[in-house]
Amino acid sequence: MRDPEGDPVQTVDVWLWTTVAPLLSVFIVFFFTVLDPFDFESATKRQSAKLFYKIYATLYPTTSRDKITIVRLDDYTLSHWEPPQSWPPSHAVHGRILLDILKYKPAAVFVDMYFREHAADEFEHTATAIREYAKQKVPLFLVAAGPTSQAPAPARKEVLLLSEDPTLALRLVSAQVDAEPGEIPIYPLYGDDGRESAALALYQAFCKTNQSDAKCEPIPDPESVEPMEVVWGLQPAKANCDNALGTDDSRWCSDVSSNPLVRLVQLFIAALIPKEWRPLDPMRIEYHATIAADDVMDGGQQARLGPLLTGKIVLYGAHIALLPDKISSPVHGEIDGIYIHAMALDNLMTFGRDYVHQAPGRDAFRKPWTEFQPTLLMAMLSVLVIRNRRKLLADPKLRKAPHELLAADEMYLRRARWVLTLAIIVLGLLEYFVWHYSPLNWLGLIVVVHIAHWIEKRFVRRIHAVAG
Repeated sequence: MRDPEGDPVQTVDVWLWTTVAPLLSVFIVFFFTVLDPFDFESATKRQSAKLFYKIYATLYPTTSRDKITIVRLDDYTLSHWEPPQSWPPSHAVHGRILLDILKYKPAAVFVDMYFREHAADEFEHTATAIREYAKQKVPLFLVAAGPTSQAPAPARKEVLLLSEDPTLALRLVSAQVDAEPGEIPIYPLYGDDGRESAALALYQAFCKTNQSDAKCEPIPDPESVEPMEVVWGLQPAKANCDNALGTDDSRWCSDVSSNPLVRLVQLFIAALIPKEWRPLDPMRIEYHATIAADDVMDGGQQARLGPLLTGKIVLYGAHIALLPDKISSPVHGEIDGIYIHAMALDNLMTFGRDYVHQAPGRDAFRKPWTEFQPTLLMAMLSVLVIRNRRKLLADPKLRKAPHELLAADEMYLRRARWVLTLAIIVLGLLEYFVWHYSPLNWLGLIVVVHIAHWIEKRFVRRIHAVAG
């Protein structure tokens, strides 16, 4: 029914225009970001985080990078051992490498290998190295359990007995990483068995001798601590860009820009290039100094390797072609699993308790609470839209001129869309840099906001039809 004074705007139009359209927009955002029936939110969230981390990696502080060094046992070392070794190698190999690392007097050493039970594998060599670490008072950390699909297998009996000896400097830690295929890896600070993670244990060992460090803060107990979403650095250690250490692609160290805007342009260009030809994405030079175990055992390398090992936190791991110990980094692609422990440790040494947390979960829809924030944001904006649209209708001149009313409303909607887009960006920045939560799904939310805006415009066209 039309207004008795000849008002061309019908009551049903007012209701659809001012109320149904904004509420439908709220439902659309909720449907795609929370219910996520078509995996739209999951896919865009993953891409949002990857893009964010690839750009933010240029800003990641390098203050702790050179305090951490990786020693990798590789195929070359095993094939040139006498006699040649296959995987898993004899403990004569591990014992020798650990003792040679100890010669450089590192600050602490973590062994990212799970030692299984094997007959006649010469474990006494590793046991001898463990006792020598105790004499030199260098903290040594071993993996407490092996990864399995169900319950992790406990460490071998000899390791458990050594870890219970109060005279030794040996501690067992968790090497657990929660990594779904294609997702950003999550690093728990405590494993399912309640043990400290490798990164947390090394961080606390570092803080014992560096108590004045501004980032040395107590970490909450397992009941209250939140898992870490690891932030990756881009600019590699200088040693990795040195051809003398066997890096064939050192040119990439200078080709990849440390400027965030230029980095964004590089990533855009790389996206247009076939994957096998991409020189910039992912960055294939490791962030932390990496040394081959064969070089550590070479007595003639001491002058060169001393600055990389003496007083450093050393992580000893494997780089074996047939060993499926890989992790997916948004910055470096698929890399050896030991690097996530190094990067998690770097995060703790750089940010302290302000490391990036995984958003805490809630029972509703089994979603983190942060994924409900965009819906709440859209709901609050819709209340403002409804209120301001009714103000437009209160203007008798506009009610008598539907074309002008339509133009005024479209201008208002356009402003509201960009205000909401800006609000999403601000919310994302607050969540990451102030509240220290994982990146918001910027890409998905902005797409949904613009779709919702398009749907609202379709409702507004009814006014145009009335005018006709």
